[in-house]
Parts: sequence; structure tokens; C-alpha cells
Amino acid sequence: MFGSSSASLEMAALCLFEALGGFAIEGPEAPRLGQRVENEFLGLNTGIMDQFISLLGLRGHALFLDWRPDEQRPS
Repeated sequence: MFGSSSASLEMAALCLFEALGGFAIEGPEAPRLGQRVENEFLGLNTGIMDQFISLLGLRGHALFLDWRPDEQRPS
């Protein structure tokens, strides 16, 4: 994981809960949930890129984020 420590911890915890609970949060909803935790619960004014890179980042690759069509994919 390459994002901020809080975003990395959020996404790691989410992956653990998904595995233990037998559910999956698909698409950009997981990073949005992490951002919401930081903004609303912790009171931090943070963006969403760290959650995306923590969840979707691949070693040796850049992460293409295009917010216009709301598309995310490794390149």
C-alpha cells in the first residue's frame, strides 16, 4: 500500500472485514467510505486519492484516476 498511513489502515481494515464477513464493497464505494470516515467521524478535511492508491495501487504502476467519468484503473 502506498497512500497515507490512515488511508492504508482504513483500506486494510475494510479488506479484513470483507474477508471475515463474506461481503465486498465494489467499485469506488470503498475509498469513498474511507474518506467519509476521515471527514465525518474524525473531523479531518481529507481528499480521496490516498484511499484509492492504498486499495488499487500495484507495484511498478501508476494509477490512472479520471474523475470525469468516475473511472479508476492501473496503467
